[in-house]
Amino acid sequence: MIPHAADPNRVVKALLHRQALAKNYDHLSRDLPPLEDGDKIRIRVNKEKEWRKAEVLLRSSVVEDEKERVFRRNRG
Repeated sequence: MIPHAADPNRVVKALLHRQALAKNYDHLSRDLPPLEDGDKIRIRVNKEKEWRKAEVLLRSSVVEDEKERVFRRNRG
């Protein structure tokens, strides 16, 4: 079977569609407020299904869960 070149118009149309979807997602995003010492949050450890209660210990997003284990987390 002989390979055929992709239709450039179709490729460009697909690219523009993906870019439009990404732009729409960006429009819905927002900046998160900074975490402060003592803030109560929820964390998910090692991609477990369950979210745990935790508290921010330092402004650098070090948190301690309800089992007194300490983790470093980011907002992303």
